[in-house]
Formats: sequence, C-alpha cells, structure tokens
Amino acid sequence: MSPEDRSGTGGSKAPAATPTFTDELGNQLARLHRMRERTMTQVGRFGADGMELAAYRCVFALLQNGPMRSGELAETLLSDPSTVSRHVAQLVDRGHLERRSDPDDRRASMIAVTESGRQAAERMRLRRNQRLGAVVGSWPEGERAELARLLGKLLDGYE
Repeated sequence: MSPEDRSGTGGSKAPAATPTFTDELGNQLARLHRMRERTMTQVGRFGADGMELAAYRCVFALLQNGPMRSGELAETLLSDPSTVSRHVAQLVDRGHLERRSDPDDRRASMIAVTESGRQAAERMRLRRNQRLGAVVGSWPEGERAELARLLGKLLDGYE
C-alpha cells in the first residue's frame, strides 16, 4: 500500500481492475452455490433417515474430531450455538449422538457419535459419493485428484 493510500487523505485512485481469474472463480463458486441450493430443494431438507441434512454436519464433525462440548461443536461448524443445539437434540433423539459426562468437568457434557450415528453417516457418505461419482467419475484420475487438492487449498485459504 502506498503512503497516499494509508494517509486517509482521500487521494482517490481508481481501484485496481479485478483479475480475470478471480472474477471467473467467483462466478463458478456462485454457480456451485446455486446448484447446491437447487439440489437441496429437489431432494428436500431431509435425508433418507428423515433427519435434517444440515444435522449430519454435526455427526461428520464429531467423527472427524472426536467427542466435544456443544459450544466447541458450534465453533467447529462455524454455526450458531442454538442451531447446533437443535441439531444435537434431534440427533440424540434418533440415537445417532449421545451425551457423556466431560471427564474434565462433571457438570458439563460431551457429545459423541453412537454406532447408529456412524451407520447414518456412512449411508450419507455413500449417497454423496454416488452423486459426485456420477459427475466426475468419467474424468481422468489425475484431474479428480487435482480438483480435490485445489479445492482443499482454496478452502484452507478461507479458513
């Protein structure tokens, strides 16, 4: 940043043109978001188990990171604690999650995945992989690996 730009004196310079690649990337990400919304509308808000699809994020996060408190789960999911609490309650009622006492603080509880939750997550994972496989299954293996690598790199940058 030049001294004029930092001075706050209002030295109005024309903004730099947006590089073509970022414009195109933004357009493609918006397109992906619209397609995801359309898919969610078509398949409904609920998965095969009659559970909200968004609730599965809790199960997957707990499988990946291990048992944790509800507040920590909300932070992990970058979600509102009340939303996570509602999902956790739904998942506990269905037997996919359980509350355990926190070994470090008996007054608090940890949320953990049950065997039923593992099975539900596996069904969702297989369903997701079938859909993705239908889209990229015919691509060369190197391109599929490159897409996963670059998408991971992009998301790491956002985090």
